[in-house]
Amino acid sequence: MAIRLRGPLAPRVDVALSSEENLTEAVGLEIVNHVVSKGFCVISTSFTESWAERAVVELREFDKADRWHGIHPSIQEGLLGQEGSATIAELESPDLADEVRSDGEMIRRFDKLLTDVGCRVQPFLHYRYGFQVSTRSRAVVNQAGEMEDEPVELTEKDVMKWLSQFLRHKLMCIVFFGPTSGTLELQPWENTDTDIFYIDTLPGTMVLLRPDLLSHRHYAPGRSYAMSTFFMTACVPRHEALAHSKLIPPAQDLDDWAVNRIKMFKQLDVNDKIWNPGLDRVWQNAMNHMFHKGQMIAVRGA
Repeated sequence: MAIRLRGPLAPRVDVALSSEENLTEAVGLEIVNHVVSKGFCVISTSFTESWAERAVVELREFDKADRWHGIHPSIQEGLLGQEGSATIAELESPDLADEVRSDGEMIRRFDKLLTDVGCRVQPFLHYRYGFQVSTRSRAVVNQAGEMEDEPVELTEKDVMKWLSQFLRHKLMCIVFFGPTSGTLELQPWENTDTDIFYIDTLPGTMVLLRPDLLSHRHYAPGRSYAMSTFFMTACVPRHEALAHSKLIPPAQDLDDWAVNRIKMFKQLDVNDKIWNPGLDRVWQNAMNHMFHKGQMIAVRGA
C-alpha cells in the first residue's frame, strides 16, 4: 500500500457509547446534530471492542466459504475506496432467523447495531435535513487490501444493484473491526481542493456520514475489516432522481455505463422492438424501473 501523507485529524470522538442501552433518542439527536454541522459523526463504541475481536475470528469462516469477491472500481469508490473495499462479503438478510443465518453471532450482532443506530437517528432527519430514510441496504463487510491490477468488469446486475443504492443513500454507517487500525479519509465530492478529514479507525470505532456529500476512503497497513450499510430514501423513478440531485462520481460512472449499454443493445436490435436474447431478463424488465430492484430492510423507530 502507498504511504499516506497525514493531514490534521478530525476530533477523535464526537459521541461515546459505553453500552447498547446508552443508544437513546437523545444520543440519536446528538449524532444527527454532528452530521448536520460537518457531514459526519465519530462514535466510540467501547463495548464492541471484544465483539470486534470475535467478529474477526468469525470472518475466517468467510475465507473457507469463499464469500469474498472483488468489485468494479466504481463500486469500490462508492463504498470504502479501491483499497478499503479491495474485496467484500455481503451479509445475509437480517430478516432471516438467527439459526438459519451463517454469518456468525458477532457479525449478526454488529448488523443489528447498525439498524439500531438508524432507528435512533431516523426521527430527527426530517426535522434537521428535510428528508426521511425508509430503508437500509444489506450490510457489507469490506476487507482492505491492495488494488487489483486487473479490475473486475461490470455487469447489468451489479449496475442495477449499486446504482440504486448510490442514488438514494443519505447516510452511511461504518463500524471498524480491525485487527489493524487504519485511517478513514473524508472530503467533499464537489470540492477536492478542500482539506481532507482524517479519522483513526480503531477497532470499535463507528462513523456515520453523508455519502452523498463526502467521499469516504479507508486505508490500513495490514488486514482490516469494516462493516457498512446505507440508509436510503424511498424509491423514485430515475428521471425524477436525476432532476433533483447531482450524481456522485461513482453513481455517474455506473449511470453512464448503463446508458451506453442500453444504447448498444438497441443499436443491435434491427427491429427496435425486441431485446437482444442474450441480455439478462432481469435487466430487460428493470430498465423502466431501474431503481426499484434489490432487497431492502425497513428502518422503523421504536
